[in-house]
Amino acid sequence: MKTLLQLSLIMTLCLVGELLSSLIPFPIPGTILALCILFILLKTKIIKLSWVEDAGDLLLKNMTLLFVPAGVKIMAYFGII
Repeated sequence: MKTLLQLSLIMTLCLVGELLSSLIPFPIPGTILALCILFILLKTKIIKLSWVEDAGDLLLKNMTLLFVPAGVKIMAYFGII
């Protein structure tokens, strides 16, 4: 349950990043904004590392699995590349 709450916090920050990305006139991806927001919140100690550490470890352990869809999409356009 703890990891689920931590993932929901991270996904909420991703949503905030996407909303900010749609509001600002610069073409910055929402995920990059979300990472910057998370970094700032962690550095200012508004969010404690223990609040997102387990979910972050889970995502890092499964990072290779998360790159599979992007790799498949690149292979679909391999002839063009």
